[in-house]
Amino acid sequence: MVERGAIFRGEFVVIKREQAGFTLIELMIVIAIVSLLSSIALPAYRDYTIRAKVTEGVAAAASAKTSVSEYYQVNGELPEGGNNDLAGITQQYDTPYVDTVDWHIDQRIEIEFKEDALGLTSQLELQLDPEIINGQLTWRCGQDDNVSNANLKYVPTNCRERYWP
Repeated sequence: MVERGAIFRGEFVVIKREQAGFTLIELMIVIAIVSLLSSIALPAYRDYTIRAKVTEGVAAAASAKTSVSEYYQVNGELPEGGNNDLAGITQQYDTPYVDTVDWHIDQRIEIEFKEDALGLTSQLELQLDPEIINGQLTWRCGQDDNVSNANLKYVPTNCRERYWP
């Protein structure tokens, strides 16, 4: 048997050994890369899932928008503020993320969320304001000052404006 590094017939012979696995440094580099990628991806995924849950509020308000629009078409004016029955709005919603949809006293639709179900620590709500332009009813989505700046990233882009104090 020839030993490693032995001289055989005037030549230096190196016996190659089969690689048995990864070295410790290679494994540490892979773990560092995976850790870095997951530290970026997991918070982004959490934000994405909360935004998806918030869009449920927009869907929940669709029937309220229809009811208020119907009232406006029949009566030529918006329903009295704060009167959910007159506006045709069912205030309580049996959904995992939406707490209430309310015809606010300021004549706008207010969607309040269950912050604990969304994993948030402060208030989150959407406001849908009816605007009458040339006899046509349109809706403007926005925020009031109750929503913290940290939670604004979870609402739809067209609802991030602060219209009401």
